[in-house]
Amino acid sequence: MATSTGTNAASYGDCVAALRTSLSFLESSVSTLENGVSDFPRLVSVLKTAR
Repeated sequence: MATSTGTNAASYGDCVAALRTSLSFLESSVSTLENGVSDFPRLVSVLKTAR
């Protein structure tokens, strides 16, 4: 039974590590998108006046 518990703990540890890595990638993606779209309101007004 101890081996099963140890295996489960290792599996949960691996799962938590994978989730943390995924969260890190997600946060990075959100930051990149935020930087990419932060200028959209100004861009819309510039394009409207250019027409």
